[in-house]
Amino acid sequence: MSFIQLQKAGRGENPTTYVLLAVSKRIPGKKHPTQVRTHLGCLCNENPNRVIIAKSYAGTSHVLVSLQELKDVAKEGEEVVTKWLQQQSNLKSEIRGSTMTQKHSDEVAQIKRVGVTHLLKTIATSIGLDKILESSFNIADPDGTALLYIAFYQVAERRPLYLANYWLNEQRIAHEISEYDFSSPGISHLSLQIGNNTGGIENFFRMWIKQLGAPSSLIFDTTSVSSYSEQLDFAEWGYNRDREQLPQINLSLVSSRETSLPLYYRILPGSIPDVSSLKVTVELLRELGIHDYVTSLDRGFYSTSNIRTMLKNGIGFVIGASQSCAQTVELIQKHQAALRSPKQSIEHNGNIVRHINDKWIVAMEGGEEKELDAHIYWDYSRHTAQEKVLESKLFQLCSKAHKDAPDGFSTEEDAFVWIKENAKVCSSLIKPVIRNSKYEVDRNIEAIEKAIEKKGFTVVLTTKTGASGIEILDDYRSRDKIEKLFDILKNENGHNRLYSGNQHAVTGRLFIAFIALIIHSELENRMKKANLIRKYYVSELLSILRKLECVTMESGNQYLMELTKAQREIYAALKIPEPTAHCSVDL
Repeated sequence: MSFIQLQKAGRGENPTTYVLLAVSKRIPGKKHPTQVRTHLGCLCNENPNRVIIAKSYAGTSHVLVSLQELKDVAKEGEEVVTKWLQQQSNLKSEIRGSTMTQKHSDEVAQIKRVGVTHLLKTIATSIGLDKILESSFNIADPDGTALLYIAFYQVAERRPLYLANYWLNEQRIAHEISEYDFSSPGISHLSLQIGNNTGGIENFFRMWIKQLGAPSSLIFDTTSVSSYSEQLDFAEWGYNRDREQLPQINLSLVSSRETSLPLYYRILPGSIPDVSSLKVTVELLRELGIHDYVTSLDRGFYSTSNIRTMLKNGIGFVIGASQSCAQTVELIQKHQAALRSPKQSIEHNGNIVRHINDKWIVAMEGGEEKELDAHIYWDYSRHTAQEKVLESKLFQLCSKAHKDAPDGFSTEEDAFVWIKENAKVCSSLIKPVIRNSKYEVDRNIEAIEKAIEKKGFTVVLTTKTGASGIEILDDYRSRDKIEKLFDILKNENGHNRLYSGNQHAVTGRLFIAFIALIIHSELENRMKKANLIRKYYVSELLSILRKLECVTMESGNQYLMELTKAQREIYAALKIPEPTAHCSVDL
């Protein structure tokens, strides 16, 4: 525990008030913790809300910082305080060496970073995101604007939300949220408010979908987000895509293929599989204003019921068929020999695959039948790689069985129990064999040959009649874009775990993460168009812009620090105007 203490010394009209950092520490040999105090500086007599930093941190410079900011930073511990004071001292030293020191009679009032917020706010404004958030959530308080800047923090820092206050204190932000409570309790309160505001969230989705022109080409997919709290209503045990032994929620995401931007999401109980979520998602999208579209789906969404639902509602689709489906097996067997020939080869993004067309019959309700185009692909390089992985795994299992039972299993039943516990999905590919009156585990060659036959094959179904194999494969592989979005959401934006047990708080935090995902995606889109993605990662580009600062003097005069060559090049390539001392997009 650490906090700021003020201690007056001396008498008279202007006694000195020392600013001390009090830290509770355990001293070896002592039963109870001891409070250790460190001198940080003293209050400024002319302005008791400012602290003159001690020379041990500031050197020979006369450096002033906000007392309230120092109190906030002190809560994070001695190491954070030391680093922060040194940063403040370095900033003031840089300013003294700049050209604006001609105004020697004018003292520095504050220093704000502008490079990142200027970029992200300009992007948010250009896609209409800021106005939609304001319209949906700025009712009594500027919650929508505050939410946007918290999303900026997530894009820029990829750190927990409770640290957002320190980052936002360093940035130039919109004037209407200059006094907003961005503390950890304040952000928790905002998350709860957003989570409770189902009308605001629905209004946001309606306006956002309209802003993107109700896209006609969509991508659906689902991911799981693990939860450390079993108190969360939607946290249930299910298929965990991160292979974690934790309860989870499922997040169903819809993105626009044309813009590569996230469009809509739903939070589902963790036990709901992909295949069961599609029907309701389709109905909700229609309610939000999307009617005529073609969607790309992973084969995890495949079921006869889902196919019927989409056909009944006039929804075009490109979907992978289940490998265990009877028609899939028949089509692979029917065309297996033909697909071995180079005559069926096509090139897709530099990769050679074999392709052939056929038909797929869907039995509708009432006995009616409908016909879909079926595209069968065989990727022989993937076939070889999958075959090698499978065989390697089977040899490892046999080796483990020998290690666990070096003298063999006494009964065939014991061997089957071991296979069930250890081989799991590969249990049909190994079997007990009797050798020297004992049972050993060995490969099931006949079953392996049948399994290998299917490797490398993909059957894709579509309502798009007459489309080429390359076009359909391009549609189907567009799902990679949504996988990238999931990676950004869970890894780069720090939402791979949930800690809160409050459903409304989790809903609010995931909505903030969704807004951050939109901004991150649009920034990455622009970097790709400008060929910057080959030169910088998103985090690397933002770190370059992070150094740009604006200084406000006691007189009210503002000065933008010099832009580096790299900063100018980035703004120019992204077609973003350079910030100014009075930049309207940020104020």
